Amino acid sequence: MVSWVSRFVPYVLLVFIGIANALPVPLTSFNLSLYLADNGFGHDAIGLFSLLAIPLSLKLLWSPLIDTCSLPFFSQSPRKGWMAFSLIGMALSLAGMGLINPGANTGLFAASLFSLCSFTGCLYIVGLAYELESIDENSYSLGSASIVAGYRLGLLFAGAGVLYIAYLYSWQVAFLSMAAILLLGCIAVVLQREPYKSQAILAEKRMRFSNHASLYSAFWHETIRKPSSNFFQRQDWLVVLLIIILFKSGNHIAKAMEGPFYLDIGFSKA
Repeated sequence: MVSWVSRFVPYVLLVFIGIANALPVPLTSFNLSLYLADNGFGHDAIGLFSLLAIPLSLKLLWSPLIDTCSLPFFSQSPRKGWMAFSLIGMALSLAGMGLINPGANTGLFAASLFSLCSFTGCLYIVGLAYELESIDENSYSLGSASIVAGYRLGLLFAGAGVLYIAYLYSWQVAFLSMAAILLLGCIAVVLQREPYKSQAILAEKRMRFSNHASLYSAFWHETIRKPSSNFFQRQDWLVVLLIIILFKSGNHIAKAMEGPFYLDIGFSKA
């Protein structure tokens, strides 16, 4: 019985990771536009705010750092450390967005939104690593299904759930409720063991790093140059990269303008 439960726990955590990955999506696009419209912002300002989600498209720039380095006090549990760090940062950012008046403190609100997107990008990176390292290769399909199921639940919570809470109570209560869900996910991460593959992977990386003359040289060659060389050697790599970035950015901006449109034609938040 105990062994069955221990095998089941990683999939539960993957569901939590999927929920956490999805929570910021409506809160940085559709629902954000409704919140800003309620606070008197025009369509042009709402469109500019949506550009603050650019870290979600550029998270690959700092992914080598997260994949290689460990946070203080988490040297033996790097995946747990980065996930806890990301979830706490996301929760604090959401709480800041709920408690800060965007009209009176636009700069602070924008900083909270930008930090939310940055921490979400970190969670995307470490969440994928956790999935690959916590389950067997034969169970990758079940792991992916767990994350997708959690992601859909997260979209429901942060989409319709936030709008309904804002309609019944206030936007502040809605944002703080989502922050509380993220903190619950952080508790689940801390209570879970480090993925069993992580230590072997870290030992292999330390061995490769020791073959270089300096830490800088090791970091450059092992985490940036070698992984990216295969991609940059492919035909039309720049075109592919630009299509991905521009598609994501354009789609995000268009999604952000849906909320004010629905309000303008007479729909309520509920």
